[in-house]
Amino acid sequence: MPIMNGSKTIETLKATFNAIPPIVALTAEEWGDDKADLISQGFMEVYHKPFSLKMCDDMIAKCFS
Repeated sequence: MPIMNGSKTIETLKATFNAIPPIVALTAEEWGDDKADLISQGFMEVYHKPFSLKMCDDMIAKCFS
């Protein structure tokens, strides 16, 4: 298990830096309001495994558009 999960990591980054780059959540499972909760925490987008090359291309395009 990691020392910090994604939610704790983004919270720490926001508290430490004035601006942070786009951060995308990649989760193993999809639970109800999971996406809305992660977006509200500051993640730019949420993807669920399995993660495809098409999803990666879409994510990069969204981050840099």
